[in-house]
Amino acid sequence: MRRQVNKFANVLTNLGVKRGDRVFLFLDRVPELYFGLLATLKCGAVAGPLFSAFGPEAVRDRVQDAGRK
Repeated sequence: MRRQVNKFANVLTNLGVKRGDRVFLFLDRVPELYFGLLATLKCGAVAGPLFSAFGPEAVRDRVQDAGRK
């Protein structure tokens, strides 16, 4: 798990994610979701999980309201 979280954290860092940024993960409840959540926290960013149960408007509203980049 640590190896996968570190790999994902490196990807986020290479994409320019910084402390305090908001990162949304649109995944089902699979291991990659948890790797992504922990990696986001490791980078100091704020993790926002989104699921397919949210409709298109709900996803758009959450992402827009969060002040994402």
